[in-house]
Amino acid sequence: MSNAQPNTRQRRPAKPKARRRGPTVVVDERGDFETGRRFLFFNVAPSWLVSFFTHLVLLLVLAFWFIPTITDKKIAFESGTSEGAATDSIEVDLDDFNSDAAAAQLDTPDLSSDMLSDFSDVQAELPTTDISDVGEMFSAEDFGQVPETGGVSGGNELGARSADGRRRARSEGATAESETAVDLALAWIVKHQLPDGGWNFDHTVGPGEFRDTEGAGTARGARNGATAMALLPLLGAGHTHKSGKYKESVQKGLDFLKRRGRGRGNASRLSYYEEDGRLYSHGLTAIVFCETYAMTRDEELRPYAQAAIKFTEYAQDPRGGGWRYEPRQQGDTSAVGWQIVALKSGKIAGLEINRRTFKRANVFLDFVSNSDGSEYGYLRYRKTTVEKSLNAIGLLCRMYLDWPKDRPGLVQGMSNISELGPDTEAPIDMYYNYYATQAMKHMYVGTPAWTRWNTEIRDFLVSAQERDGDNRGSWLFTSEWAKVGGRLYSTSMACMNLEIYYRYQPLYGKDGTVDEQFQLFVP
Repeated sequence: MSNAQPNTRQRRPAKPKARRRGPTVVVDERGDFETGRRFLFFNVAPSWLVSFFTHLVLLLVLAFWFIPTITDKKIAFESGTSEGAATDSIEVDLDDFNSDAAAAQLDTPDLSSDMLSDFSDVQAELPTTDISDVGEMFSAEDFGQVPETGGVSGGNELGARSADGRRRARSEGATAESETAVDLALAWIVKHQLPDGGWNFDHTVGPGEFRDTEGAGTARGARNGATAMALLPLLGAGHTHKSGKYKESVQKGLDFLKRRGRGRGNASRLSYYEEDGRLYSHGLTAIVFCETYAMTRDEELRPYAQAAIKFTEYAQDPRGGGWRYEPRQQGDTSAVGWQIVALKSGKIAGLEINRRTFKRANVFLDFVSNSDGSEYGYLRYRKTTVEKSLNAIGLLCRMYLDWPKDRPGLVQGMSNISELGPDTEAPIDMYYNYYATQAMKHMYVGTPAWTRWNTEIRDFLVSAQERDGDNRGSWLFTSEWAKVGGRLYSTSMACMNLEIYYRYQPLYGKDGTVDEQFQLFVP
């Protein structure tokens, strides 16, 4: 039996439908029309005409959606500088790429879940940089002598890159075998230079049957980065466009980079940013121009070096003091390393550098390090984001920013690296080895700690170099960055490790402070 009660509520009478009114049309004194909900066209035009235009627009949209667009071989990358600021553009010329090379994309190494969680809230924690001397600049007069044309002067940190410097390298830990390995590596690099004067991380691109070997890098579009990476070990061994066995090759490489620069923001800034290499490519290229100018005093190179440094300063995160992938993006320790090395090279060359750039860099390094500065994270300091390569980068940057040798954080951090030793087991992190070997030499040269480190990394690299066939003189490692940069990256980084004895002179004097002539920044 149903317990439902009858519905005794009365229905409300339906409201009468309001008469639909058309849109209001207003005519102002100039005779212009304004409409309410719909355009006037839809009120006065016949229905067949409205239908015609509607279908025409639909057909055009479908046509543009499905038909591929043919464009000029340039890609413009835009990046806003700050809220309300105008957007700047960078054009990357792809005329010298084939379609496969242009389509290749950089495989960014995976970040850990801890790093990803860091990124979401780190911006709010970034400190505000208090810079009181914004306009104070370094000038060439601050830095003493610059090398004479055609040679390498002993008056700066690149002074050991001469023939005499290489001969003296035996006393610093080089051997006949390690110097032979350097020469073989340079020969392999020069052999793979492309007809346009540049290099490609995919060493299989270009003419010549010798290119058909394994180990092609995935960053095909990073032509600036690849060319700079190829030139750095040539410069490290004393070869410039003015002197040395490979001067013609260096000249062609420099000419290639000159053509690739793009003005950014104003005429005084020159960018070498590119999609596959991003700010890494710019930092590497800035180092090349600064080192070459410092080694040769060729005045034709000074504008390129100075303008590249100006862009490095512009690209710095104005709040947190770091660098990352895009201009003015919050920084990460990996990207910061190359930019500080570029600034260091600019200082060696006697270029103008704003003091605030170094102050901001110190702010960033403080933010990503633990309390004493012995350990470094990626986007900020957390124990879960500390990596050996980040520690090596952070500690070398601290040295460049004039931390004294006896500073507790530097002592502890370098002790940790010394105990860990160089990376000699697959997949071989040459990024770590590159920064750590430089820091170890500056900290421990002349001590048993340096002797142990040097013997291990030197002998490993000599034994790991390929000596047969088209790969003769090269290395190929299997780390994440080695996959991106391929055989060219591996060979360049290994070669620069074996040039450690003369690439840079020791930073520290007998009193444990940075030698006055090598000082970068005094807080």
